[in-house]
Amino acid sequence: MSSEKKDSIKNEAQAGAIPAYPIVDADIAITSTANWRIYNKTLGADDNFIRAFYMPKEDIEAMYMMMQNDNNITGCRLYLGVGITNLQPPGSPNFINPADHMNLFMVAVENADGTNSGTDIVYSSDTGNSMVYDFSRPCPSTCDMVSVLYDNES
Repeated sequence: MSSEKKDSIKNEAQAGAIPAYPIVDADIAITSTANWRIYNKTLGADDNFIRAFYMPKEDIEAMYMMMQNDNNITGCRLYLGVGITNLQPPGSPNFINPADHMNLFMVAVENADGTNSGTDIVYSSDTGNSMVYDFSRPCPSTCDMVSVLYDNES
């Protein structure tokens, strides 16, 4: 992103045109993601550990539409999961890297406020169907490998 575009976004946020709270300085994000990589290395992770999840626009829009249609929904919550059941320790003959089977589940949350963390909406009250969105497109397989957030050493 060009410095002009960054300045434009910062100016819009400061003018109140877009909310300032979701935007952090890029250097903070770069440092934080580098810390995540360092932390995973201390746990013995190889270079294929989860760095991010890709969320398709259609999934984000679907969650947004659900949130727009229900005034009790005050946000969403993200959960991490591993989609395999036969977890084996690294080095085992049947070892499957859990990073290859990670899930990121998003659920709407209702009635959260400053003192209450709210309630996950896991099932539709109307149909009983699942209301859990699955953003199972983990990085590194879906990463921008040249992003400074992926690897600021490059």
